[in-house]
Amino acid sequence: MKSAKNLIQSLEICNQRHGLFKKNDSLVLAVSGGPDSVALMELFVLLRRKYSLKLTVAHVNHGFVPKASGEHETRVKQLCRELSLPFYSVKINLKREAKRLKRSLEETGRIKRYEFLEKVAFKTKSRCIVTAHTLDDQAETVLLRILRGSGVKGLCGIPAKRNQGRFKLIRPLLDVEKRDLKLFLKRNGVYFCTDKTNTDRMFARNRVRHDLLKILARDYNPGIKKSLANLQIISRDIQEFLEKTALKVFKRCRGVKKQGGVTLRVEKLKKYPLALQREVIVQAIQKIQGHLKRIELSHISAILDILHSETKKTLQIHLPNSLVAHRRLNLLTLNSNKTIIQA
Repeated sequence: MKSAKNLIQSLEICNQRHGLFKKNDSLVLAVSGGPDSVALMELFVLLRRKYSLKLTVAHVNHGFVPKASGEHETRVKQLCRELSLPFYSVKINLKREAKRLKRSLEETGRIKRYEFLEKVAFKTKSRCIVTAHTLDDQAETVLLRILRGSGVKGLCGIPAKRNQGRFKLIRPLLDVEKRDLKLFLKRNGVYFCTDKTNTDRMFARNRVRHDLLKILARDYNPGIKKSLANLQIISRDIQEFLEKTALKVFKRCRGVKKQGGVTLRVEKLKKYPLALQREVIVQAIQKIQGHLKRIELSHISAILDILHSETKKTLQIHLPNSLVAHRRLNLLTLNSNKTIIQA
């Protein structure tokens, strides 16, 4: 079990390794009232003077369990008052928003939460948004993605930092276990709330957290969480190398630039290992549409099939987001439009 000193040390090591925050930074702390986020807030208060940090707390009341949600907001507001921290909150109707957006409750909650965090960061002129994701969250994410058949990129799990709109989203507690944060709060007499939705088996993550991981720890590997977190680190390093190498290959294989599309020289690309071919195609799609939403491994495989086809006929396939892959002789063209490319 880690002491307060050890927890702060873990946080600072994570910061040094990933370059999360710096002296005189303005940070928005996402605090739900649960143990992880309350511990995050307490730890940053301990670091506030050392780094001359300007801290602001943002809380989202999802209203999923009305009475409990109100209690969580009240508790976070009280803590902010005690710690002299500015407090911002918003209340949303999660079920109504999920219906409007045609998304799951979990995804809707994430979308609305980050929308509000960005608003608070803008209002307070903060550079970073800080969330309390832990090693437990990392392990759950990696295991979920294994179950869904993810490739190396999916096994990269939760990044320590990424862009969130015009701000930087940082997660300095990814090397810390939830149990250590709970013990830290208990030792310091800090009360936190328990979110009942975190035990609802309707959500796949909760089934992994409360059922599958416990079975794996009990019957196979007591250190399963750390093992999954290590797999994430290895996968991230492999993916970073793959992306950098594929970018060089992409530049070597790229044909004449076309508006709204990318052209690749087939014979050049085929000389490289399959893993690099796949990553080059992924980068081409990202370059065209700026994201990979709705693009699955089966779609990338379909593009590889026409890349490797021995036929001299013109080949064409239609993919999600109005994306068209077109192979003619030695050129593979990817376009993002609804126009069928004529042979």
